[in-house]
Amino acid sequence: MLLLWCFISNKYSFSSRYAINRLSMKRKTAFVIFIVLVISFSFITDVTAQYIKRTSDGLLAIGYNSNDSMIECELKDQEIIGFEATFIMRNYGKKKIKFFISLDNPVFKEENVKRIEVFNEDGTHATFSLKAGETREFNINLEKYKISGGIRTGVNITKLM
Repeated sequence: MLLLWCFISNKYSFSSRYAINRLSMKRKTAFVIFIVLVISFSFITDVTAQYIKRTSDGLLAIGYNSNDSMIECELKDQEIIGFEATFIMRNYGKKKIKFFISLDNPVFKEENVKRIEVFNEDGTHATFSLKAGETREFNINLEKYKISGGIRTGVNITKLM
């Protein structure tokens, strides 16, 4: 809002010096052009991101919606006693994709916390899939899956090059 106020009110601003004075443009017209440019930039950015996802292969074609996703994890004595996660993912690609889900975070590494991995009841990695163009919500909890990780480890080893 401050930027818009400066754009409209400041007689020494870029709009005043160049658009309004040199091009003989009204302040209202310059403001409308500014708004159209901002909206166009937002639209072009969104379309470009979707194009990149659509032309990507494998896991790069999957988009994750963090706004509508959530994770709740409850630990007691270094053991997971409650876990519920909801992920909304979309396959922008042209092929069906099968994948595993593991939760990793740079904070986990700093605090020596193992990444959280999702397993079936028989101990194999849980496999998830998305058809081409499909958007789906995945629900993961302790009733359907086994969860491993999320606990502190004693040693944090990093590879030095």
